Formats: sequence, C-alpha cells, structure tokens
Amino acid sequence: MWSEPTPKWRTARKQYQCQGNGCAKVIASGEQYLDRALNQPAQSHLRYCKECAEPVAEGAAAYHFFSRSDFPDRYAQRISSTEWKSLRREIIEQRGNRCELCGHEGGSLVLHHLHYKSMGNEQPEDVQLLCSTCHEPADEKRVEARLRPVLPRNYGTGWTSELDQQLKSRWEAGASSEELALEFGRTKSSITLRLAKLGLQVHEPLSKLDET
Repeated sequence: MWSEPTPKWRTARKQYQCQGNGCAKVIASGEQYLDRALNQPAQSHLRYCKECAEPVAEGAAAYHFFSRSDFPDRYAQRISSTEWKSLRREIIEQRGNRCELCGHEGGSLVLHHLHYKSMGNEQPEDVQLLCSTCHEPADEKRVEARLRPVLPRNYGTGWTSELDQQLKSRWEAGASSEELALEFGRTKSSITLRLAKLGLQVHEPLSKLDET
C-alpha cells in the first residue's frame, strides 16, 4: 500500500488518451505528460496532459510518503498527536457525536482520512467521523479507489449509426485500432469487435488486444 511509484514527467512516444477526470484530450507523440505507474493492477499506468497534471503533481508531492518506509511511524505519530485529538473534538462539535455513515451515536468514534494528501495539516473536509464498524470498510474503499483502473471515457456506451460511419471512415483512411481507441474513447478490443460487426477486415488478432 505504501509503495506506489512517484508520478514522473515523460515524453510521449505515441498517442495517449488523457485520463484526467472528464478530459477528452489526446496526448500527441512528442508531448510532455505526467505518467503515474501503478503496482496494482500490475504494469498499468495513468497518464495526464499538462493541464490535468498540475493537481496530480501537487498531490504526488503530498503522497511521496507512499514510497517511504517511514510512513507507518509518521502516521502513528500523527494520530497520537495533540493536534489530531483537537481536530477530532472540533469535528464532534461541528457534526455531532455520531458516525457519519451509519449514524451510530457515541462509542469509540475515530477520525478517518478521506485521503492522505494533507496529512499533518488536515482540514475538516479531509476527514470523516466513523464508528469502528464503518472505519475498516472505509479504509478498504479508499485503497480500492486509488488502485481502480481508469476506463476509457465511452466505456460501456452504445454505438450509433453516426459513430459507425465515423469509425468506418477513419479505418478506411488507415487509422489503427489503437488510434481509434483513443479517438473514440473505447478499448482496442471494443474497436476491433465493432469493425468486425461492420464487415471490415481486422488486421490485428484479438489475442493481442486488451480485454478491459
């Protein structure tokens, strides 16, 4: 959990779809982009254009401890500090002495980090007040959210006759399935299957295409 590689600036050797939230930009070959490699799923990457990279890079500076072995000690020091206990009292005064997820009142309520970007300088919006029953699942959900692969922007959406015509035209113009996947916001396997359905010859075997 604490060994995610630090994002790095790279020069694109081919086109990539920016994976910033809601961004439709295609990172062209030769452009600078921010590459965030993930340990899980293995060999996966998140790539961001320059505009989307700024908040990611800022967050990475705060997340640098994920690659440091001293994180457990720093975390333990933080949650046992006077400042952390004061923040807990402040949250209870603001939100009441109850779990923010299930509504359980009293008991041993703990502060839960929604993220670790601001660890050491947490603000009320960075934490939740949770009971022990809700705390562990919330921790697991936070980890899953960080590791979840980003799907193409049009993943799971249907094809229209207009999109079919655009796809056919681009394919006949010589675009590769990888280029089309970026342009149409789909996986390569989705592009290949759609081309086959349109009766177009597919030059790349399905076994070599991603199946996500």
